[in-house]
Amino acid sequence: MKYCHQPLRPARSFGFTLIELLVVIAIIAILAGMLLPALGKAKSKALGTKCLSNNKQLQLAWALYSGDQDDRLVLNDNAGGGLANANRSWANGWMQQPGGAHQAACPNCDIDPAYFMTGLLGRYAGNAGIFQCPSDKTPYPGSGRTVPYVRSVTMNIFMNRTAGAVNSPGYTVFRRESNIGKPSDNFVFIHESPQTIEDCIFRLDLGTAGTGAPNPSWRASFNTFENPPAALHGGSTTIGFADGRAESHKWNQLGIWNGVTVVANNTADVDWLKSKASP
Repeated sequence: MKYCHQPLRPARSFGFTLIELLVVIAIIAILAGMLLPALGKAKSKALGTKCLSNNKQLQLAWALYSGDQDDRLVLNDNAGGGLANANRSWANGWMQQPGGAHQAACPNCDIDPAYFMTGLLGRYAGNAGIFQCPSDKTPYPGSGRTVPYVRSVTMNIFMNRTAGAVNSPGYTVFRRESNIGKPSDNFVFIHESPQTIEDCIFRLDLGTAGTGAPNPSWRASFNTFENPPAALHGGSTTIGFADGRAESHKWNQLGIWNGVTVVANNTADVDWLKSKASP
């Protein structure tokens, strides 16, 4: 009997061909392109939520101080920077360092939380982290620093600044918590742009029309932010109000200043914030 021997076929390779590999890579690239923006938005939202929580805790510390001080609001003054002046303001320290005007008094106060933690509100806050927005990663341009400021927030100039409010005669400077007629309409803390933050005061000029008389309609001559708010949460800024709540306010018009998103000067946004500063 004769047997026919069939030639052996080469074993099939189970690896990918070049075409198959290119198809897989293309699919992965498409999926990554779809997922990365969603992940970026999720991270931004998480940081925004953390910033809201920080501001809420700061508002609580502000209210606790007033409760312990017979309704008097915590001082909101530029205390000069040095640790020796800690009891003269809610948060001491000058952010624009080194090379700033207050470097001699506090050479490291932009990176050392001791300057505000020893202040009037620091002992109530108990946690230096709540003074900083987690999205704020930008040090002052030209400072030589590679780390962000330890404080991102400032306080409405009309909240117990003893020297009054700059260029705003006729408007109320609140001294006691009970003086705030509509706490839900007046803000206390705000996340200021890292390009302008310096002392603890958020300046708003409600203005005069050049005559020295109060000008209730400030938009004509003062359609600007003296200190622009930062807008690092998808075009929003975390703001704390006197009633204890914190909200993320969405702005109408944004701009870029030294690579950081800020609120641009525009009538709608300027008027809204100034209307929440003082009655």
